[in-house]
Amino acid sequence: MKFKKIVAVVSSLCMMTAVMPFSEKYVPETVVSASAEEYTENTYENLKYKKYADYIEISSVTNKEITKAVIPSEINGLPVTNIGKQAFSYCLSLTSVTLPESVTSLENFAFSYCLKLSSVNIPENATSIGKFTFAGCSDLKYISVPKNVKNIGEYAFSNCTGLKSITIENPECEIIDDSHTICSNLEQTGSYYGTIYGYKNSTAQAYAEKYGYKFEAIASAPKTSESETESQAEEILSGDADGNGTINILDVISINKAILGKETLAPEQLKAIDFNHNDKPDSEESLTILKYIVGLVTSFTE
Repeated sequence: MKFKKIVAVVSSLCMMTAVMPFSEKYVPETVVSASAEEYTENTYENLKYKKYADYIEISSVTNKEITKAVIPSEINGLPVTNIGKQAFSYCLSLTSVTLPESVTSLENFAFSYCLKLSSVNIPENATSIGKFTFAGCSDLKYISVPKNVKNIGEYAFSNCTGLKSITIENPECEIIDDSHTICSNLEQTGSYYGTIYGYKNSTAQAYAEKYGYKFEAIASAPKTSESETESQAEEILSGDADGNGTINILDVISINKAILGKETLAPEQLKAIDFNHNDKPDSEESLTILKYIVGLVTSFTE
């Protein structure tokens, strides 16, 4: 009997030894973390961050009641490139976030369920938006995904019930094929709300058409040739900052980019939005167009 028990124990150990190296479920999380790139954890003002060899990742905040977040472009000489998993998740009082151009990755759940978050700029250098990044941000109304973003993760904008438009500038951006990747409430918000903007024959258009969401194409870049006549310039619709023949949130985005120096408006475009005659785009004109879009004013001279 003792011999049989010993054989049974030896057999069990042999089976465990054979199975465990090939099964991930037996690998503890700490082991996975230990095999990853090493880092140290520190605090900068109200931000907690992970310091890696050549970059910084914002990992969390010291106070969940934070109302505004301004992320620095670098900390202690290293660029801030990542907003880590759940970094601002459930910051219920957060209303705005300013991200530097150094940020390239918004990781899973980074801003999920920040219920009051209404304003966030995704940097031009960003290349990816993780799963559930903005999920449950019910007050988020307008979002522009820059051309360098290669993929939008599953449920990235799910339950953003206040979302009025999302612009996807990369025509080949991978959008995870799920109706909840972009707000599942879009189709319930009427003819104006819930517009997906993108280029013709883009992945944005394919996604919108597959799930029955409203889609509007981004027009080609307007002509800026010096040979264009004054009469042609005058045909530009008042308020049409991007020159695509319609007035929508893309015009607001164009003006804001011009204010930040990221886009140059052609003379005819500037003429179309220069309501206060100061020969430059400004926030007052951007706000005027936004009010016009949502119906608060009926003309640009009110």
